[in-house]
Amino acid sequence: MLENTSKKLFQKKAYYESLDSAYAATQVLNKTLTILKSITKISQAKPISTKNKRQIFSQHIKLVANAFTQKDLDAITKHVNLLPYQSKLLNSIFSEYIHVQISISSIAHAGNQATSVLKIEKLIAENNEEIIPSQSWRKIELTAQFHNKQWSKFEWK
Repeated sequence: MLENTSKKLFQKKAYYESLDSAYAATQVLNKTLTILKSITKISQAKPISTKNKRQIFSQHIKLVANAFTQKDLDAITKHVNLLPYQSKLLNSIFSEYIHVQISISSIAHAGNQATSVLKIEKLIAENNEEIIPSQSWRKIELTAQFHNKQWSKFEWK
């Protein structure tokens, strides 16, 4: 009897944890949709002003940061040209850690080029241990060029 009750409690806990995960994923997807709507609205301005170019770049960086948070390598590769070792690094991080916390630490514009630095703040292991990445791979510098009324894919420097 006690074993059966324990089993039911474990199942309920797993059910509620899956609901929490689904809710968190929905929140991230809603954030991504809001960013995409913003990019579309800003991109429709004619001509595209420097201010609008900067806003679009900022929104694209937010999309990449969200993709990191979601551990979505496919979404990242839609926006970032990855070298094989970068792809392997991300695969390793995404498979070893249950959560990746990213911040956008800087954005700089110069003419038709913009650069941003994403910073991996911390990684959460399956046992809830927080890991601070080493300085050698903690910061990700992304650069893009503006041409033909749009930003190129980011290059990871």
